[in-house]
Amino acid sequence: MFSKKITSIIPIILSLPSNFDLLALKNFLLPILEEEKSNTYSIRYLDDVLRIETDISEKKGVFTSDNIHLERKGNKLIVNAKHKTYDSDQDEMKEEPIALKAYKNPIKEAIYSYVNYSFKEGFHLTDALIQSPFLCKLSVLQKNSILQFLQSKESVLACLEIQNCKSEDFEIPKKSDTYLLITSKRTCVFISNEKDIFEDISNQKLTHIAKVGRDTIVAEKFECQTELFNDSLFEDLQEILKQVDANRIEKFNDLLFLKNPKKTEAISLIEKGYLKAANETEALKPRLKQVLVDSFLPMEKKVTFDVAKLKSFLECIKNEPSTGLLLLQLFKDWKISDEIQYSFLEFLWTLKIENPIHITLWVEDVFASVISKKKKFEKTVSLRKQHIDFLISTQQYERSIPFYESVIENGLNPDILSLLSDNKIDIVNGEDVEAEHILFIEGIITAKEKIGFSSYQEKSMLLKLQPFLSKRREVVNNEENVSYIEQQVIRLFSESIFNTNIQENTTQTNMPISTSLYDLVVPPSFGKASGFTSQLSSMIASVDLPDHEKLIEFSETINTHNYPQVLQIITTLSEQLSISVPKCYLGRGEYSESIIGIESTPNYMIIGIDTLSESSAQYLNEQELRFVIATELAHVLFKHTRITSQDVWVGARKKGTNLAEIALIALPIVGSIGTLAGKFTDISRFSKVFNSMEQVNNAIDKGQNALFYGEKIAEKIPNKTSEKERTLLASSRLMEISADRVGLLAVKNLDSAVCAILKSRKDFENIKEVIKQKNLVAYLSEKDDDGSFKNQELTIRIKTLISFYMDHERYFK
Repeated sequence: MFSKKITSIIPIILSLPSNFDLLALKNFLLPILEEEKSNTYSIRYLDDVLRIETDISEKKGVFTSDNIHLERKGNKLIVNAKHKTYDSDQDEMKEEPIALKAYKNPIKEAIYSYVNYSFKEGFHLTDALIQSPFLCKLSVLQKNSILQFLQSKESVLACLEIQNCKSEDFEIPKKSDTYLLITSKRTCVFISNEKDIFEDISNQKLTHIAKVGRDTIVAEKFECQTELFNDSLFEDLQEILKQVDANRIEKFNDLLFLKNPKKTEAISLIEKGYLKAANETEALKPRLKQVLVDSFLPMEKKVTFDVAKLKSFLECIKNEPSTGLLLLQLFKDWKISDEIQYSFLEFLWTLKIENPIHITLWVEDVFASVISKKKKFEKTVSLRKQHIDFLISTQQYERSIPFYESVIENGLNPDILSLLSDNKIDIVNGEDVEAEHILFIEGIITAKEKIGFSSYQEKSMLLKLQPFLSKRREVVNNEENVSYIEQQVIRLFSESIFNTNIQENTTQTNMPISTSLYDLVVPPSFGKASGFTSQLSSMIASVDLPDHEKLIEFSETINTHNYPQVLQIITTLSEQLSISVPKCYLGRGEYSESIIGIESTPNYMIIGIDTLSESSAQYLNEQELRFVIATELAHVLFKHTRITSQDVWVGARKKGTNLAEIALIALPIVGSIGTLAGKFTDISRFSKVFNSMEQVNNAIDKGQNALFYGEKIAEKIPNKTSEKERTLLASSRLMEISADRVGLLAVKNLDSAVCAILKSRKDFENIKEVIKQKNLVAYLSEKDDDGSFKNQELTIRIKTLISFYMDHERYFK
């Protein structure tokens, strides 16, 4: 007779989501059961009951099996398990309950996981695959209890163990496991016991207090301690606790992003989180993060980008004007370095982006950040150019203007060595000016004209940089407000200057006092130079000064009886320069065509007789004579003709400027020797010309080492030259430049100054003829058979004078 023995069965009750389907669970379990090939099984579904029998076996008439019984009742799933033994001989059935908590069975585990996974939200943002540090180890039953507690569209973000909890609002049973549960909507205390308890403390501000050992979490009516080794996690979560609703999801995923910099398996999980945040808030930033996370994880110093992954991002740029601001915020949230952002920007430039103007704010921030890390301005010029190119490409012309201005004002001062060039450089056609410099100025002109702004200032700047180019003069001449100074520069090349009637200046010309005059006319190239004086102390031995005693014996003195007008010019200019009036002698023979000022004891001047004779080609009118005398007095004032090992520029020191430190104001620009006092020993063979004076001056002004560049410049001059001759050659150029400037201040007339310079040259008759038939530019453009420019020194001298004339307009009006 059949008998059945049954003992009591302790069921497990699981909470179910409303859409749970028991039949779907059966279909889910079938392939798992099939994998257990060593076991036989049966599975039957009927009326919300699912019976699963596994491990079916028979031995000597005794049949055994494990049985899992699932019954749905509302939103609960009642799970029972028992072990069956049927003795066919005795016709007896024995059923023994199985303690499910201790029951290790893959089918049971699959059932639990399926049920928990069926909840649409829940733990989907804390996937166990990446072992989230913010999710402590929970049993499937604890997870199911939490899932039952969650509200609609609420997800678990973190669940961390806590100890020694105290609350004024609720009791905590002894021997309970307690957790701080942080969801997308709430902050709760989860008390896991025979009956799980959840207490919402979202309305209490939690404060993390670091201590030795366990840290403390304090709220208004709640207090607890962290578990050992998880205190830093609570600190990380402080920002999350301040957020509400879907903002928590975005912030939490930012935290996961930062916590998983090299774990690519975290990408899908983080993407899912950002997508959820975007769907719940309809905000664009989490959507952008969801699109870009795959491009920035894992975080490496050198990131490669895949355009296939960025299609959605490019669509966002196209359609969303706020993309730039959102990118700023996104990269700040992710703590992406400036270097990686710049790499990303460079990658985007390789693509054809529609409406790139939408990312302007981010682009400008990237450039500002990268540029700020460069110590020298010149190192940032290429970056600034990229920035400007972006603004121009997006037709943001007005926005580009201050960036153009910054580069033009502060940058474009290249290394001196890059500017050292020989006499084959075509200065007349502007080749001495850095092409990049011209491009920036032309760029700002275009930008201003696009928006109807005046570009007169920049056109004038180009005229100063490239005065010999007719297109520069024509553009300025077409301006309505062209200045008097610019008109004079333009007229210098448009008319034959020797046919121009220059009104003689019979009034005294006021000049700055001598102390400020030096600062005005001498380029401040060597204000920060040091260590060069000692090398120059004995390098002017080749200067052969006229013999003063013989000059007195054989020369006629200029006085009020023979040349009163000349003496008046010398006297007036000496007074203005605050120097004693030098003795003046008529120069004849080898000194008949020139005017020379000698700094000696006493100071004296030689006025060539031909410069005073109207029948001579070297004749100088009053303004031209004034210019040349002023330049020679400047040589005397600045001690250009007296340099010894014991007395280096002593006179200028007394005027308040340490010229010994300035090292002869002579290093940057080199040309063939001009008119210095006396004759120089065999230096005609030195024809190398170093140009672009103003830019070189600026470069040294910024602290570059004069001694270093002095050595490099010397290397550019023919090797046969002695060290002292090379240094003297370098010195002569700025001597002439500074003296020319004093002369121009004396006459205030550019035509007179240039005419006087031309008349001082040996080939003046040829100069006059070329200029009469063609123009000044044609003469300056003449070349030797080897292609070098014949008159490079003169070209540099005139250009430098024009630059000074235009830079100091107030002295020449």
